[in-house]
Amino acid sequence: MTDEEMRRTMQFILEQQAQFSSDMQQMREVQAQHQEQIGRLADAVLGITGILDRIGNAVDRIGNAQERTEANVAELAEAQLRTGANVAELAEAQLRTGANVAELAEAQLRTEANVAELAEAQLRTEAKVAELAEAQLRTEAKVAELAEAQLRTEAKVAELAEAQLRTDHRLSAFINVVERFFPNRRN
Repeated sequence: MTDEEMRRTMQFILEQQAQFSSDMQQMREVQAQHQEQIGRLADAVLGITGILDRIGNAVDRIGNAQERTEANVAELAEAQLRTGANVAELAEAQLRTGANVAELAEAQLRTEANVAELAEAQLRTEAKVAELAEAQLRTEAKVAELAEAQLRTEAKVAELAEAQLRTDHRLSAFINVVERFFPNRRN
């Protein structure tokens, strides 16, 4: 090999080393960007997990409130049955004795007041059920938003995996080139 060929070979090796250094720096920068993106994605996933926990807790509270409402409705129904029984007893008492007519009329007024209170309680219960239904709709909307955010996160992670795979392929190709030029040097 002549001096000129040796100089060209050395120049080529130096250029390849400079290109390799430049490529490595670019890969480090891309890797740093990927790590930053993964960190942001991890933070987003943690935020989504917290939101899902809060939604789950809200759903549990709504379920508990629904159970209490159903228990209240059952109690109201039982109270209504008892009121109905009381009215029947009053009617029988009215038939048995005319002397208690005034007393029965007062009892009837009390019964009607109880029925009115039950009706008001029923209206309040229906209003609470409507509020729970609205809260359920809002919760479902939030869950849908979270599902969309999760899909976006998964897409970003897939993009990162593809970029890493491309980087790995490029690095393998570069190693093959270096090994072709330096076949006996292995570290």
